[in-house]
Amino acid sequence: MTETDITEAGRAALAKLAALDALCEQQTRTIALTSERAIKAEKACDEVGIQLAACQARLRLAMAVVEAARDLMGTPRGEHWPVLRDCYDALRALDAVPGDALAKVTP
Repeated sequence: MTETDITEAGRAALAKLAALDALCEQQTRTIALTSERAIKAEKACDEVGIQLAACQARLRLAMAVVEAARDLMGTPRGEHWPVLRDCYDALRALDAVPGDALAKVTP
């Protein structure tokens, strides 16, 4: 083997290493982008879950108002105050910030 053969082999090895290094860099960038997308998707999913929980809480509160109104229709006139108080409480909870409403609702 001559010195020229060794130099050519060294150049070929260096070229192969450079190509592998470039491939590694490309894969690292792809992994980083994929991770960023996954984090954004997870955050969006969490936000939708929070909004869903708030909507469910507001629906439960709205149903409490409906039930209180039904109860009001079935009570004699003098007994309306406890039912009206429940209606006012339910309406106040509906007007609250969703996070406040969630804290007041019992599952």
